[in-house]
Amino acid sequence: MINRRLIRIKVMQTFYAHLITNDRYDITKPTKEFHRHVIQFHYLYLFLLDLMNEIQRYAEQKYEIETNKFIQNRNLATPYLRLLKNKFINKFAQSEAFQNYKKNIGFSWVNNQDIIKTIATQFTNSEIFQLYLTKEQNFENDKKLIFNFYNTFLKEQCPDIYIEAEEMNIYWADTVDHALNNCAKTIVLIHENTAPEQIEILPPYKKTEDLDFGDKLLKLTIENEEKLFEYIKPFISQWEFERLFKLDMIILQLATTEFLEFPTIPILATVDEYVEIAKEYCTEKSWAFVNGILDRIIHNLCKQGKIKKLKDGCEKFGY
Repeated sequence: MINRRLIRIKVMQTFYAHLITNDRYDITKPTKEFHRHVIQFHYLYLFLLDLMNEIQRYAEQKYEIETNKFIQNRNLATPYLRLLKNKFINKFAQSEAFQNYKKNIGFSWVNNQDIIKTIATQFTNSEIFQLYLTKEQNFENDKKLIFNFYNTFLKEQCPDIYIEAEEMNIYWADTVDHALNNCAKTIVLIHENTAPEQIEILPPYKKTEDLDFGDKLLKLTIENEEKLFEYIKPFISQWEFERLFKLDMIILQLATTEFLEFPTIPILATVDEYVEIAKEYCTEKSWAFVNGILDRIIHNLCKQGKIKKLKDGCEKFGY
């Protein structure tokens, strides 16, 4: 499920691509591209959610190999057996909603077995898994293992998953962390007494208003690009425009659109969001630049009476 922060990021990326590739006033193509970003993010979430099933399938193969050896090594077989009997994975496998998603979308790890082997090997050797082996096998411990798999192991100890995702789909670059967060949220919502038909798979977005927000933000920024630049221009006159980082300028334009066109979004909420985005996507000093310029834009627009907010508006700045 895509959140507002990620929607802003995808609008930023779509607007950037639009400026360098398309007719500057054509809104059709960038809107379609933005929607493609949203649905591809949902596909990544589903794809990663299926990873627990693939790890279990790999464990089944390894367990059969170990138990069919003439001289068996119980120390090697036991971890795979624990995964085979993992009560959480086995419950999740009964989810018809997830299986329908897999069938309709047609995604599969079948062509990526090397990464499955790598992740499974690293995971079973990790401290998280070794600690799990010392505990009783019950639903809560099994669930905690899978939660830690997504929330800790893949994020902090498995850089290969980031590389693999980006190579598999250009739309998946820089969204793996967000998708892993959604996987962790999904796991939290499943309990021992949850019926298979009650297992909740997160939708692409929480409500249609979120998608509408992205559409409107993109559309108005494209349509008002020149006007937005005029609002920003007085406060960047001391810099050579050609030398300004392009994403900094795009962030300023998007934020100014929110100030002017989204009365339900508090001014400081917009500032906080875009400063954080600048920290993640721009240069080391961009966030301070963006924060300072936005402050000056806010004061100017409030002074002119152009910002109309339902709450937390210009009154916070003395207007």
